[in-house]
Amino acid sequence: MQIRKYKYIKLGDDVSEDVERIYNKALRREQYLTECSIAHGIVLFGSESDLYTLSGLPREMYDPAAAAALAEQEEQHEKELQALRLALQDFKKIKPYEYELIREYFLSGKKVTHLELAKKWGKPESSIRRSIKRSLEQLRDIVVKYINPNG
Repeated sequence: MQIRKYKYIKLGDDVSEDVERIYNKALRREQYLTECSIAHGIVLFGSESDLYTLSGLPREMYDPAAAAALAEQEEQHEKELQALRLALQDFKKIKPYEYELIREYFLSGKKVTHLELAKKWGKPESSIRRSIKRSLEQLRDIVVKYINPNG
């Protein structure tokens, strides 16, 4: 680490030499500490928002606009989840076999393959794959109707 040459600052005739010397000593010390921090990888900040950004805190904790946007996203997510719940109830009544496939494949809590479902239901794997794909498309249409009832 190499400290750059420091330029002595004259404060004027009306300021005593002692005050001027202490002031310049403080400026040199500040410059030295800044250079040491940079050399050791310490990031300096210039504003309060920089401090929050570098602190690692979620932006929602210090930015009201971000907090409002997050609240809006959470509200939209909750609406979509409710629409999915209602759509699954309808789908269960309309297509019980396809509902069971979807439930076992996506909602069982364990990883299930198409092959395992094919063995369980006694059908070809390609048939299971097509049924799941078709069922997802139909389920998506029902969810969209719940999200946009007028659309």
